[in-house]
Amino acid sequence: MKRVVVSGVCLAAFLLLPEIRSIAAPVVVKTIPQSEWNSGGVEPVAGKLFPHGNGITSLVLHHTQTPNEAPAMEKARLRSIRRYHMVEKEWGEVAYHYFVGSSGQIYEGRDWRFAGDSGTTYDLNGRLLICLLGDFTETMPTEKALDAMLRLVAAKLHEHKLTPSDVVTHQMVAATDCPGTAMQKWFEGEGKPAIARQFEGLEVQATKPE
Repeated sequence: MKRVVVSGVCLAAFLLLPEIRSIAAPVVVKTIPQSEWNSGGVEPVAGKLFPHGNGITSLVLHHTQTPNEAPAMEKARLRSIRRYHMVEKEWGEVAYHYFVGSSGQIYEGRDWRFAGDSGTTYDLNGRLLICLLGDFTETMPTEKALDAMLRLVAAKLHEHKLTPSDVVTHQMVAATDCPGTAMQKWFEGEGKPAIARQFEGLEVQATKPE
């Protein structure tokens, strides 16, 4: 066998060839900033917001348990929820970090760097709260909403260096029916494998040679 000697400089260049070394690319999911759906709304109350102690350690799926409405109503519903959380509940900001509408649009809520709030008792430190707009006790979210949620979950798992096993539903960590009976059944059946497939698909996409 012929022996090939490669200098340190040549070896370094060789290892950087795109055909040999995969270069990770960011996983990007389009979201609508709060400034677009809450123009003119009150500012978050800084004194009521608390940073996560050690970053994000899990993702928690919720539903708003509000009427299942047409996509045209999404922004108005978000403003109503935020007003309720800040005025009635006296929280520093809307409780959830991301909302997913029936349209498939993803809306930014509370700054993810701060722990969310909940009407139930559980440790919110390290939890990224993702909430589907609607009531999924008896019906399922639209295909567009489910697809958007899966893409968002997979992207956030990659962003925070987590795995699909770090995704739970609200009722798995607190005494509640959230995110609804139908949605919970989906999560325990089709949902977990779907999240894993989406996660693996993004992983392949993110690490393919440029």
